[in-house]
Amino acid sequence: MTRLSSKLVLATAALALTAGTAAAQRPQISLGGGVSVPTSDLGEVQSAGWHGQVSMGYRPPLFPVGFRVDGLYHDMAGDLAPAQSFRTAAVSGNVVIEAPSLAVRPYLIGGVGYYNTKFEGAPSRNNVGLNGGVGLKFRLADLESFVEARYHTAMDAIGPEGGERSARFIPITFGISF
Repeated sequence: MTRLSSKLVLATAALALTAGTAAAQRPQISLGGGVSVPTSDLGEVQSAGWHGQVSMGYRPPLFPVGFRVDGLYHDMAGDLAPAQSFRTAAVSGNVVIEAPSLAVRPYLIGGVGYYNTKFEGAPSRNNVGLNGGVGLKFRLADLESFVEARYHTAMDAIGPEGGERSARFIPITFGISF
């Protein structure tokens, strides 16, 4: 009887661990938004604006490195001509390195993306870009929340033909994950 009890306890424990691991392995969907602050050359002609973000991420259980794909939309108003806004639609693939499981978990994020940039009244441009930043994850009621700041560079996104410059901006995002 003891042998059967031991096997039953082991089987139950294995099933519980497998169920917990399977739930932890599902992708995480996130929605966020906030302020976008132009910097460098872009900051000379644009004011801070807003952005929205939708993400899907995955991090294996008990492993600090995960992956996340972001869809982003930024809109910044013009300083010289307020009607001349600058907008960016982007998709980026990122590596996320997260601290061990704490109540507030800091993380690093960085990756490469495809950016479509457009000044109002001018043709749009398609560019490769890079991003990197830091964030914090924390529980808010029954949801996981996050706040992050990243530095984005869309290569050859602004300036006259032959004199291209990169568009650089910092979005500060608050969001929820489920």
